[in-house]
Amino acid sequence: MRRREFLSAALGAAALSAFGTQIARAADGKTVLRYVPGADPSVLDPILTTSTPTRDHAYLIFDTLISVDDKNVPQPQMAESWSASEDFKTWAITLREGLTFHDGSPVRAKDVVASLNRWAARDNSGKKLWGVLDQIVAVDDRTVRLDLKERFTLVADFLGKASALMPAIMPERLALTNATTPVSELIGSGPYRFVKEEYVPGAQLVYERFEGYKPRADGQPLETSGPKVAHIDRIEWKIIPDGATAFSALMSGEIDWWQRPLPDLLPILKADPSITVTVKETTGMMGILRFNSLVPPFNNPKVRQLVLSAIDQADFMKAVVGDNSELWKAPLGCFPIGTSMASDVGLEKIAARKDFDKIKQELIAAGYKNEPLVMLAATDAIAENALSLVAADLFRKMGFNVDFQAMDWASVAQRRASKALPSEGGWSCFITGAGGDNFISPAVSVIIRGNGEQGWFGWFESQELEALCQSWLVAGSLEERQRIARDIQVVALTEVPFVPLGQYYLPTAYRSKYDVKRSGFPQFYDATVS
Repeated sequence: MRRREFLSAALGAAALSAFGTQIARAADGKTVLRYVPGADPSVLDPILTTSTPTRDHAYLIFDTLISVDDKNVPQPQMAESWSASEDFKTWAITLREGLTFHDGSPVRAKDVVASLNRWAARDNSGKKLWGVLDQIVAVDDRTVRLDLKERFTLVADFLGKASALMPAIMPERLALTNATTPVSELIGSGPYRFVKEEYVPGAQLVYERFEGYKPRADGQPLETSGPKVAHIDRIEWKIIPDGATAFSALMSGEIDWWQRPLPDLLPILKADPSITVTVKETTGMMGILRFNSLVPPFNNPKVRQLVLSAIDQADFMKAVVGDNSELWKAPLGCFPIGTSMASDVGLEKIAARKDFDKIKQELIAAGYKNEPLVMLAATDAIAENALSLVAADLFRKMGFNVDFQAMDWASVAQRRASKALPSEGGWSCFITGAGGDNFISPAVSVIIRGNGEQGWFGWFESQELEALCQSWLVAGSLEERQRIARDIQVVALTEVPFVPLGQYYLPTAYRSKYDVKRSGFPQFYDATVS
């Protein structure tokens, strides 16, 4: 649908409903916040997928030992404190007293040990940490000890990562579930409990305040750190893929928070005093074009390099947020612009070339044999859909035989795990967008790793990148880490496991009777309603 037609339809739908002004309340009088996420979190176990909707859902239910503030500095969360030996080979973490799971059982050190073992079996950061781990043991009910084979200074940073996969702490009986199998129950110790009886796949998820939750007594509510105080009794996630329907529901008061409003509708939303439009994700979102490095055509580095040379990040960013230059930044490399690891080295390779007749000749000379380029495109994720359309148009201009396969995000998330040939149900590339906290450093970023079939979807292999990432992890100073990060970016923009498409800032919109205090991804605690 063209933008003008969509806008007309959305306004017509909104006019059918009266504007809601009352506080949303359940039948029992409890306060309710109704939220429309950017995509359906079809996978509910946070250890099974890096999908950010799943991560956002999981932070309601589960808590973590360590959190991070708005400067990405580790802070205690479930932990009362932690300490490291002088040689950084032994780490001890002490749990706060009185922590309880949703099933009423106490949180014990052995639950933490089992949970972290399950997390480390899947998460790239966890695998790296467990690679230097000798043992992790429950010393007593409140003390966990990690004995390492070698000096490692970033244990707290790894255990406090805010990006997926989150190191969710769950009861031992669930954490002993194989890391590739979904847990049978979603039981954590977080501020909200999951109401499984009201879960409707593809339509609704419900969370209720956990009265047994014990917030921290100190700190500030920054990013994932500080006290997590659940003021709202009930959170309802409504899965509404259609933008016109979500817009109408927000304007009428049938929903309270729309995570990803369409850019064309922002002026209307901003003009309504009953709606707050703001940017919460302070590090922005990064658009990423990810290649499948196992199969043609993108198992050929020359083909990947050619794509990089034709990328114009401005074209991609304008497709997502329009002409408002305040909502995007470029050029973007491997790390979010404005963060400590970001630099401009190597960015000249993102050349925005437009001589497509010459590019077609170079593509053939590089060895492309007109293989179908199977592109997975999520139509229900607004930003990813826009980026995918621009990429598909560029691929066609370059001379690729594009097989554009449109589907919902849940299907993309499932299919990208396939290593089959594109002609047999596999894929060639897909586009994703995620918060900058997912890419802020080599400690958490999966897209710069070169660990092959043990790594992230696309399974890119590079001994040089892996060695650089390892060097970054053991570096002794910020200056040394920044130097290595520059080297990582040079190699990544030469070997091209992915293409950065730009950094954008997506406003979120919620009814003004709510005060959503935390920056970063939607977390809901500390939000209040008047």
